[in-house]
Amino acid sequence: MTQTVISINSPPPYLTLSGQEELPTVLTIGGSDSSGSAGIEADLKTITAHRCYSMTCLTAVTVQTPSKVYNIQKMSKDLVKEALDVNLRNIKCDVIKCGLLTIENVQILNKKLIELGDYRPKLIWDPFLNEMFVDDDFIQLVKAQLTPFAELITPNLQEALKLINKPQMSITSIEDIFNVAQEVSRETKCANILIKGGQLPYELLSDNKIIDILYLGNEEKFIVYNGNIEKTHNTHGAGCTLASSVASNLALGYSLAQAVYGGIEYVQNAISLGCTVIKVNSDFNGRINHVHSIEIPMEKMIKDECFNAHSILSARQSSWTRISNPVNYKNNFFDYLIHHPYVKRHWKTYTNHEFVNQIATATLDPKKFQFFIEQDYSYLVDYARVHCIAASKAPTLSDIELEIALIAGTKVEITAHKEKLTKYFGVVDDSYYDTIKRGPALNNYSRYFNDIAKRGTWEELVAALTPCLMGYCFAARTFEKNLVLNEDYPYYNKWCSDCLGELSVAAIKEGEKLLNHIASTYPPEKIETLVKIFGDVCQLETQFWDAALAYNG
Repeated sequence: MTQTVISINSPPPYLTLSGQEELPTVLTIGGSDSSGSAGIEADLKTITAHRCYSMTCLTAVTVQTPSKVYNIQKMSKDLVKEALDVNLRNIKCDVIKCGLLTIENVQILNKKLIELGDYRPKLIWDPFLNEMFVDDDFIQLVKAQLTPFAELITPNLQEALKLINKPQMSITSIEDIFNVAQEVSRETKCANILIKGGQLPYELLSDNKIIDILYLGNEEKFIVYNGNIEKTHNTHGAGCTLASSVASNLALGYSLAQAVYGGIEYVQNAISLGCTVIKVNSDFNGRINHVHSIEIPMEKMIKDECFNAHSILSARQSSWTRISNPVNYKNNFFDYLIHHPYVKRHWKTYTNHEFVNQIATATLDPKKFQFFIEQDYSYLVDYARVHCIAASKAPTLSDIELEIALIAGTKVEITAHKEKLTKYFGVVDDSYYDTIKRGPALNNYSRYFNDIAKRGTWEELVAALTPCLMGYCFAARTFEKNLVLNEDYPYYNKWCSDCLGELSVAAIKEGEKLLNHIASTYPPEKIETLVKIFGDVCQLETQFWDAALAYNG
């Protein structure tokens, strides 16, 4: 029998700076969902994902899946009252979020809210108007004893119509929804109403957008939030999650309009990403991914410089030691990438772009070229910054040195851009560069980079950075036969010559070598992640040139 003694690390130094952190607190009152998709379980995951402290008060326990409720048991009023009393007596509470309630629950909560007086937390009610629990008496009681205390009510359209006793009302326009929101506000004596868009009539949706409408009664103002419609069944618990996210954002100190925006984006990301947790895909209405932004603590622990429990790790977990996984991609990962079905179409549109053709033929409107150079200047600053992060993640000294060389090369390009803008477009003041207005294509590109830099590995960052390193030369080669020297626009010919020059050819060779390197060290079973990143960035490069071509000054 052997014995191993393992020392446990203390908290990382930076985390100790926020020791005894004062966390915002949210109390969720509602029913339990045994499948973890909705109800209290969804609330707890959401509140935790927002770095808030969560408390619970159960009103019912259910046995269910997203497609069927098998059993439901209401909690006794004494237990609900005691949970409220003890929680609110012993723990500070910033926001209360309510879901499934009974008549008795409403009466208990009403007394508690009155008792708390000026120390009453903000209250959000996410209506649960299932016929098993709700009748006209319940709705009248809620409107008399609960909603006047609420900061926000979050019904979907059908629930909103029930609250105003017009369940059959015809909705044919956005203005109709505005009117419903105002009427709900009057009927419930709650100033702020969020009509959730998940069940809006299809004919009201356009451009593949889903809308959520926030009515701010005290300001007599509507805010329409446009989101993307996802073709997915991962929607179970989305309403509970949205209300809990809004509650958490309010607890964190955000304004109501900001809190709602944050809630909508969080939920839409959770829906879009989804998660697979079931044995057999039998549930039509699937799970959303509440933990999409949460890091796995153990991964951070393993990478800690003071971690010394290597004896308990598997080979896979020790991958930070750079265990090589040789993978034969025909000895040319770059060639594998640009012929991969996902990348191929994006690489083709990137390297056959009309923007480059018009530069080669010297027919591009100079204003479009100036716009491109200005956007590319800002892009290169972001590009250099991300290479700095890549250097910090690089596994070996030679990899770090390569990143430093690439940063130095980027600085040369930045200087060349400034010289073009000075010589050909009259920019003489360095303060000009601080006033460049960033376009959507640039922001989308930078967002992608920054997210990979924040969450990704060094290999994934390399995959994101190489399309720019290599693509310009390939695009210039596509239109090399069209090259025209126009004395009025000499910078076009110079730009193409630079893209075709020795430095660009050397960059391609370096890029190929680098891609082969990451292909040999990245887990083979995850290689499609690198493919996806490379293809995504080729598409972003295309959109960057699309924006320049579409610019009208």
